[in-house]
Amino acid sequence: MKHSLLLIYSYIVRVSTYFFPDIPFLMSFRGFLYSLGMKSSGRNFQVSSSALIRGLQFLSVGENVFVAHNCTILAGCSVSIGSNVLVGVGSVITDGNHSYKDKTGYRFGLSKRKPVVILQGSWIGGNCVVLPGSEFPQNSVLAANSTYRMRSDDENSLFSGNPAVFIKYFHREVKY
Repeated sequence: MKHSLLLIYSYIVRVSTYFFPDIPFLMSFRGFLYSLGMKSSGRNFQVSSSALIRGLQFLSVGENVFVAHNCTILAGCSVSIGSNVLVGVGSVITDGNHSYKDKTGYRFGLSKRKPVVILQGSWIGGNCVVLPGSEFPQNSVLAANSTYRMRSDDENSLFSGNPAVFIKYFHREVKY
C-alpha cells in the first residue's frame, strides 16, 4: 500500500510542478517535495521538471544533488546517491532488471534487484545508464553515452564506453 501511495505522490509532484521554470529555487522546492517520501535526503536536492523518479522509499540522496532534464531514476530496492553529485541530461539509474521466464519470455519474468551506489562528488554524464549492482567511485566522471555496470575503487577517475571502462585518473593538485 505504501508503495502505491508513494507512486501516486511522485506522480502528483511531477505533474503539479512540471510547468515551474527550472531555476535553482524551484528545482530545490521540487526536490524537497520528493524528499518527503524518500528514505533520506540532504539539503539542496534539485530536480528538473522533466525528471522521472520512482520508488521514493528506496532512494537516498546527499546534499547538493542535481538531477537534470529527462533523467529517470527507478529504485526498487536501494539507490543511494552521495553529496555533490550531478546526473546529466537523459541519464537512467536503475536497480532492477528483467529475468527470463519459461516460454513467456522476459515480460512475465521476476525482477532482479541489486543496490546502486553513486559516491560523492561524481558526475554522471548525459545519456548514461547506471545498471543494477553498480558502485560508482567518488569524485569520478562517467562520460556521455556510457553504460556503467561494475564496482570500482578508482576514485578521481574517468570512465567511458559501452560497457564503461576505466580511462584515466584525474590529478587533483591545487596550485596557488
